[in-house]
Amino acid sequence: MAEAHETSRPTGPAFTVHIDLATPIDIGPVEGGFRRVIPIRGGRVEGEGFSGRVLESGADWQLIRPEGYIDLDARYVLEIDRGEYIYISNIGRRQLTPEGCADLIAGRPVDQSRAVSRGLTTMESGSPRLQWLNTQKFRPRGKRGPDGIEIGFYRLEPSDAGEHPWA
Repeated sequence: MAEAHETSRPTGPAFTVHIDLATPIDIGPVEGGFRRVIPIRGGRVEGEGFSGRVLESGADWQLIRPEGYIDLDARYVLEIDRGEYIYISNIGRRQLTPEGCADLIAGRPVDQSRAVSRGLTTMESGSPRLQWLNTQKFRPRGKRGPDGIEIGFYRLEPSDAGEHPWA
């Protein structure tokens, strides 16, 4: 029998979001690191029983820390093919080397294969058809490209719902 404290196991992808990103806005050095905001320009979503688009409605607020990790806080809205909306909140942490973080701040390419990300996604929708999203938690798995990111969202088992997002 599984114990409640074991690590979350994704049970399968529920859907995939392809996000088009704008040029990062560098706020600059702040307490704790380097603040950067990456606006979301749009994109598309495909998944279990729905498809649609990513609205130009949010951003990823990042704090790049000198220790070699990045605090992530991305929030945006999906418009589904039937005119329904889904609010998405991704919080997490991306681990790089201190050199990788310095490269990121300087605008130099970063070897994405060496980055490790952990996070937790929650969603909200007022649509009766999409109410299942309001009580489900997801583990995002992203692949960054030059102008965007592709994120697969994997359902977590109900026993993992109270787990810390970076476990």
